[in-house]
Amino acid sequence: VCMHWRAGDFLSPDPLGRLHQASMLSMNRALANASFMASAAERAALNVKVGHVLILTNARWERQHSFEQTLASGRHGIRVTMRACSGAPPDAEKEVCARSATALVLSSGSSFSTHLHRMAPHGLPIEYIAPCPTPKSSLWKTGLLAGEPIACT
Repeated sequence: VCMHWRAGDFLSPDPLGRLHQASMLSMNRALANASFMASAAERAALNVKVGHVLILTNARWERQHSFEQTLASGRHGIRVTMRACSGAPPDAEKEVCARSATALVLSSGSSFSTHLHRMAPHGLPIEYIAPCPTPKSSLWKTGLLAGEPIACT
């Protein structure tokens, strides 16, 4: 599974006038939560029966470490490879992610994620995450993340 986890500049706590004083952080709480995102990556990997997730992220080291610890503490033995979005030649990581993955978990509102989606083969399972899903959310009923809701605070 390949996940684009946009968790850095996308999560400004500053109010945005065009969003009626909301902040990107409040609009994208799920993306700010490393343990939630790790659990979502694990859920997706289990649902498509793979044992490895590739994470493309701009998250700070502390969040990356928290993500890795959450997966390492899981009982399913899902392996993780973490790559900085800017740590490779332009589009190299997008090519590997979009064309080689069994499934994609992407960040809503991100042009990087949108590009990955456009590059992906037709029919590849894809889920987008942004706000914290609720128990009634369709995210938990079908698709890659189907199952009991994962706590997202």
